[in-house]
Amino acid sequence: MHRFLTALLLVCLAGGLAGAQVWMDAFNYPAGPNLGTWVKHLSAQWTATGTQVRAQLVTKYQHLTQPNQVFRDGAADVDVDFNPTQGLQFGGVILRANAPSKGTFGSDLVLIKVQGSTNFNHTWLYEHSQTGGLSAASAAIPACTKARVRLLVLDSRAVARIDCNRNGKWDVTVNKTISLPVKAGPVGICGYNGSFMDEYKTYNSVILEETSSTPMPSPGTEYKMVIRGTPGDGYQAAASLGTSGVVLPNGYVLPLTADPLLFASASNALPALFKNFRGFLDINGDAKISVAVPNLPVLSGLTFYVAFVSFKGTTFVTVSNDHQVVIQ
Repeated sequence: MHRFLTALLLVCLAGGLAGAQVWMDAFNYPAGPNLGTWVKHLSAQWTATGTQVRAQLVTKYQHLTQPNQVFRDGAADVDVDFNPTQGLQFGGVILRANAPSKGTFGSDLVLIKVQGSTNFNHTWLYEHSQTGGLSAASAAIPACTKARVRLLVLDSRAVARIDCNRNGKWDVTVNKTISLPVKAGPVGICGYNGSFMDEYKTYNSVILEETSSTPMPSPGTEYKMVIRGTPGDGYQAAASLGTSGVVLPNGYVLPLTADPLLFASASNALPALFKNFRGFLDINGDAKISVAVPNLPVLSGLTFYVAFVSFKGTTFVTVSNDHQVVIQ
C-alpha cells in the first residue's frame, strides 16, 4: 500500500502546481461585512475589501475563527499588511481557539502577531489563559510594512515564524512552552486597528525541528525532525528546493515543488540521506525523520524544504507545513 501511495504521490507531483495548504482563504469576498463562514468574536467588525480582509478601525482585540477548521496540532499562516492610515496595529493567526468570545482578549487561545506604530517591528507569541491572563514570548523583527506570519503547535510546544517583506525566507523564530490544555480548537486570525490580512492557510499536521535547540544542519551532520499526523496512519515525507505546491487528488496541496530533489526523496532512492521518510505514525501520531547532509562544503548556504503527507488506505488524510532548512 505504501508503494501505491508513493506512486500516486509521484504522479501528482508530475501533474500540476498551486498554492500550499490543506485549506485556504484568499479573502476575495465582495467589499463589505460578509466574510462567508468566518465567525466574528468580541464584537469584531471585520471588513472585506475585495482582495483582503481588514480588522476594525478601533484599538481593540478582534478574532475571526473557522468552525469547520478544527484541530489540535498543526500550523496556520497569513499575510499581514500595515495600514498606513492607522497607528499602533497588529495582525496574525490563532490556533486552539476554544473560547475566543470570552473576556477582554478571548480565552484559551494561542496566537502569533506582528505589531508596531509606524511599521511592523515586533512579534509576539501569546498564550491567552482560560482566566483571561496573558503569557508571551517576543522578539524584535526587521522593520517592515508587510510580513507573513506562521504559528505551529505540537503538544505544549508553540513556534512562531516571521517572514519580513515576504521574500520566502523565515527571518525570526520565537519558541514558547504553553500551559493551556492540549485540545483541539478552531483556527483563525486576530487583528487590531485596521491591519490588512490575506492568503490564510492551514495545515492539519505539523513538522518541526526535533527540539527548539536543534542546530541548523551543516555538511557532514544529520538534521533531525519530528512529525505529527493521524495515529497509526502511513506517512510519506519529501524534500524539495521550493514550495510552489502540488495538488493531491482530494484537493489538498503538498507545499513542495516537483523537482529532482523531491522525486529522489519521495521515491526512497537515497535512504541513507533521507532517513525514515516512509513509514507509519505511532499511537500518538508521531514519527522522527532526518536528513544526513553530505560532507560537501559547497552545500553551505543551500535552502531546502521538507513536508509530509499521511494517509489511510488509499486516501490522503493530512498535509503538513513546509519546514525550511538552511545548511550552514
